[in-house]
Amino acid sequence: RPTGNPEEDTRDHIYQLKQGHKKCLEFALETIVAENELLEKAVRQKHADILELKKEVDTSYQEISNELAVLNNGNIARLGKDIKAAIKKQSI
Repeated sequence: RPTGNPEEDTRDHIYQLKQGHKKCLEFALETIVAENELLEKAVRQKHADILELKKEVDTSYQEISNELAVLNNGNIARLGKDIKAAIKKQSI
Protein backbone atom coordinates (compact mmCIF):
# COMPACT_ATOMS: atom_id res chain seq x y z
CA ARG A 1 0.00 0.00 0.00
CA PRO A 2 1.62 3.26 -1.07
CA THR A 3 2.54 5.73 1.65
CA GLY A 4 3.19 8.66 -0.61
CA ASN A 5 6.92 8.45 0.10
CA PRO A 6 8.48 6.92 -3.04
CA GLU A 7 11.66 5.88 -1.23
CA GLU A 8 9.75 4.02 1.49
CA ASP A 9 7.32 2.49 -1.02
CA THR A 10 10.21 1.23 -3.16
CA ARG A 11 11.97 -0.19 -0.11
CA ASP A 12 8.78 -2.00 0.99
CA HIS A 13 8.26 -3.39 -2.51
CA ILE A 14 11.85 -4.61 -2.78
CA TYR A 15 11.66 -6.05 0.74
CA GLN A 16 8.61 -8.13 -0.22
CA LEU A 17 10.39 -9.41 -3.34
CA LYS A 18 13.48 -10.29 -1.34
CA GLN A 19 11.36 -12.11 1.26
CA GLY A 20 9.88 -14.24 -1.54
CA HIS A 21 13.35 -15.00 -2.90
CA LYS A 22 14.56 -15.80 0.60
CA LYS A 23 11.74 -18.33 1.11
CA CYS A 24 12.53 -19.97 -2.24
CA LEU A 25 16.22 -20.18 -1.38
CA GLU A 26 15.50 -21.57 2.09
CA PHE A 27 13.27 -24.25 0.56
CA ALA A 28 15.95 -25.11 -2.01
CA LEU A 29 18.54 -25.32 0.76
CA GLU A 30 16.34 -27.61 2.88
CA THR A 31 15.79 -29.85 -0.15
CA ILE A 32 19.50 -30.01 -0.92
CA VAL A 33 20.42 -30.69 2.71
CA ALA A 34 17.87 -33.52 2.93
CA GLU A 35 19.12 -35.01 -0.34
CA ASN A 36 22.71 -34.68 0.84
CA GLU A 37 21.88 -36.54 4.06
CA LEU A 38 20.33 -39.38 2.06
CA LEU A 39 23.37 -39.53 -0.21
CA GLU A 40 25.75 -39.55 2.76
CA LYS A 41 23.80 -42.42 4.30
CA ALA A 42 23.96 -44.36 1.02
CA VAL A 43 27.69 -43.71 0.72
CA ARG A 44 28.30 -44.92 4.29
CA GLN A 45 26.34 -48.12 3.55
CA LYS A 46 28.21 -48.72 0.29
CA HIS A 47 31.50 -48.11 2.07
CA ALA A 48 30.57 -50.68 4.72
CA ASP A 49 29.62 -53.13 1.96
CA ILE A 50 32.96 -52.55 0.24
CA LEU A 51 34.86 -53.14 3.48
CA GLU A 52 32.94 -56.39 4.02
CA LEU A 53 33.72 -57.53 0.47
CA LYS A 54 37.37 -56.62 0.98
CA LYS A 55 37.43 -58.80 4.09
CA GLU A 56 35.94 -61.70 2.13
CA VAL A 57 38.43 -61.24 -0.72
CA ASP A 58 41.35 -61.04 1.70
CA THR A 59 40.20 -64.22 3.44
CA SER A 60 39.76 -66.05 0.13
CA TYR A 61 43.13 -64.82 -1.07
CA GLN A 62 44.80 -66.05 2.11
CA GLU A 63 43.13 -69.47 1.81
CA ILE A 64 44.17 -69.80 -1.83
CA SER A 65 47.70 -68.66 -1.03
CA ASN A 66 47.95 -71.25 1.73
CA GLU A 67 46.67 -74.01 -0.56
CA LEU A 68 49.05 -72.94 -3.31
CA ALA A 69 51.95 -72.97 -0.87
CA VAL A 70 51.05 -76.54 0.11
CA LEU A 71 50.93 -77.57 -3.54
CA ASN A 72 54.19 -75.81 -4.33
CA ASN A 73 56.00 -77.64 -1.53
CA GLY A 74 56.27 -80.77 -3.67
CA ASN A 75 52.90 -82.14 -2.73
CA ILE A 76 51.67 -81.69 -6.28
CA ALA A 77 54.33 -84.09 -7.57
CA ARG A 78 53.45 -86.59 -4.86
CA LEU A 79 49.76 -86.13 -5.65
CA GLY A 80 50.46 -86.90 -9.30
CA LYS A 81 52.30 -90.09 -8.32
CA ASP A 82 49.46 -91.10 -5.99
CA ILE A 83 46.92 -90.59 -8.77
CA LYS A 84 48.97 -92.67 -11.20
CA ALA A 85 49.33 -95.43 -8.59
CA ALA A 86 45.59 -95.39 -7.92
CA ILE A 87 44.88 -95.65 -11.64
CA LYS A 88 47.26 -98.61 -11.94
CA LYS A 89 45.54 -100.37 -9.02
CA GLN A 90 42.14 -99.87 -10.62
CA SER A 91 43.31 -101.22 -13.96
CA ILE A 92 44.74 -104.43 -12.42
